[in-house]
Amino acid sequence: MLAYSVAKKNKNIERCEKVQKKSEFGFVLSFSLVINLLVIIVVILGVMYVLQTNKLATMGYEMKEKENIINALYKDNEALKIHAAELKSMHQLEIEKEAMNLKKPGEVDYLEVDDSVAMGR
Repeated sequence: MLAYSVAKKNKNIERCEKVQKKSEFGFVLSFSLVINLLVIIVVILGVMYVLQTNKLATMGYEMKEKENIINALYKDNEALKIHAAELKSMHQLEIEKEAMNLKKPGEVDYLEVDDSVAMGR
């Protein structure tokens, strides 16, 4: 408004009106530009948030599946350890001996080797 009164004194009203319109338009343009940028930023951040939340949920399901597999393998491992211990037991060996029709040895004879020949060299 001050520029308008100064321009009126100098008989330069048209130029002052152009400058005033330009400055008003520039402010409106920069204000709308800021609003548009803010909207774009909010949209981008919203999309990133949804993508990250989706990724975390997917990873959670995958982790749960892996934990279930680990627990099942742990149980299988324990069962196999128990089964291996049963197969090594004396009772099982006796059953296998009878199934193969093996007999206890009677008297065992040992071969004695004279070490004097080896010592002489």
